[in-house]
Amino acid sequence: GLPGPAADDPRDEIVRRAHLRVEEAAKAGGASAASAPAAPAALLPPADGAAPRVLRWKDGRAAAFCLAFDDGCASHLDNAIPLLRKHRIPGTFYIIYGAGHYPWKHEQWERCASESPDIVVLGNHTFTHKGATSVEELEKELTASQDVLRAAAPDLPWPRLVSFGIPGGVPWKISKEELAETLAKFHLVERPPFQGPPFAYKTVDDMRRYVQATIDKGTLGHLDMHGVGADWHVTDLAYFTALLDTLGAERDAGRLWVASAIDIHKYERERDAATVRTVESGAGRVVLDLAVTGLDPSLYDLPLTLVADVPRDWTRCRVEGPGGATADAAVLGGRVLLDARPGRIVLTRAD
Repeated sequence: GLPGPAADDPRDEIVRRAHLRVEEAAKAGGASAASAPAAPAALLPPADGAAPRVLRWKDGRAAAFCLAFDDGCASHLDNAIPLLRKHRIPGTFYIIYGAGHYPWKHEQWERCASESPDIVVLGNHTFTHKGATSVEELEKELTASQDVLRAAAPDLPWPRLVSFGIPGGVPWKISKEELAETLAKFHLVERPPFQGPPFAYKTVDDMRRYVQATIDKGTLGHLDMHGVGADWHVTDLAYFTALLDTLGAERDAGRLWVASAIDIHKYERERDAATVRTVESGAGRVVLDLAVTGLDPSLYDLPLTLVADVPRDWTRCRVEGPGGATADAAVLGGRVLLDARPGRIVLTRAD
């Protein structure tokens, strides 16, 4: 099998775009995807028996991007969340649960998190935003925040992974080693360092260049904000709308995976711990085995995107994953993209 993800084959991007074209043509013509017109021959990657592998980013996107919002500002409820919902873009909100606006707006926050759990993702920013001068003090802050998080989203599993942002502008005397050890106790994951308007990428042109550079490099991009249209360290509403328009366009074009910080973390860790191999290959059936080692499956539960070779005369296949879950997938040029969880994956011809 292939140990972890190899450098992505350029053909993966070609076949992914071809898949999108076939599916779009099927929807536009009212036909089933199996009867949709084939992509031009130049778009079809050769099926040369290469081993199956996990793609660098979910759905074969070129790069990933996440948005963060600090301190639980009132403008997040008034401005940011309605626009995120409209654009179908998630954000992680690092709220000060024991201070600021949250205590008297908690019902509104809880309703947002309950109604739009894929858009409004709650993070841990400590309970009071007063900093921490000892591990004991930090643990008290984290415990209080985790208690609120669990109560605010009772329908979500617990324990679960939660993104953590160090509060800025306050005393912080926790070493990197102490922080890592403490966060692990609480199933918390430190986010990337804060960057965003109005301190960095200050103009719309700067932001668009940054998004494009993220795609060109195939990396993870992120922008972090405080107030949106009001409050403090304000991101202008025109800038914010342009940001969502840009991310939405790149997502819809198939170039960018826009997700929450914790989902991106899950995918990266699972991808790096994954091994996928072909255990059976025949004219009518291909069987894969996907293993993810060293991670707790109750916490790391995000499906991975695989690319696999199947017989070139297939145009569609049935995918049966662990537990018997099934789905159909288009096949182009002997190659198929699919989302899968660890275990045995059976691909059978379905055209």
